Amino acid sequence: MKYGICSQCSKEGNNKEALIVNRRHMLCQAHNKIRLDLQSTKIPSAGKGERGAAYPKKKRYSETFQYDVQWGFTKEMEMFIYIWQNSPHVSEISGKPIQFHPGVFMHVLAKGLNQFPYYRLNPENIMLGTKQEHFLIDQGTKEGRKKYEINNPPADFSKFFDKVEKLKKEYQKAYLSP
Repeated sequence: MKYGICSQCSKEGNNKEALIVNRRHMLCQAHNKIRLDLQSTKIPSAGKGERGAAYPKKKRYSETFQYDVQWGFTKEMEMFIYIWQNSPHVSEISGKPIQFHPGVFMHVLAKGLNQFPYYRLNPENIMLGTKQEHFLIDQGTKEGRKKYEINNPPADFSKFFDKVEKLKKEYQKAYLSP
């Protein structure tokens, strides 16, 4: 593993060292993800040995499901950037300041196992939190979250779980009711 200053972060005025995941372009994880997302939108040429007519590009889940019709986004990263530009950069659970990273965007209604597909790209279905808070919500236990709240006084996971109940009711009314 190599730490250094990300070329894109330095252009944005952030000269802190970060884990460099792409040494060729000297990019941190967040900026490399943005680079890859932009690359995936390019149409591949049909040249020999490249993806093209002979090797059609596999459709992404978001391309097979028409999210953009309702929420205006076709990729999670587009939605994350929109939310980041229109929200304070603090955790909604603890009030701690956060840096842009895909791991700070928490889906309130789970996107895994295609449980709530219509809300995957709904900005209302996202809460900002630290990576540790995101982990505690996805894989943590009730005891782990309680311990975190005690050690970080303003932290309150009930905000998240109250929003889960509210959005579940909205989702059921909009998409599951006859």
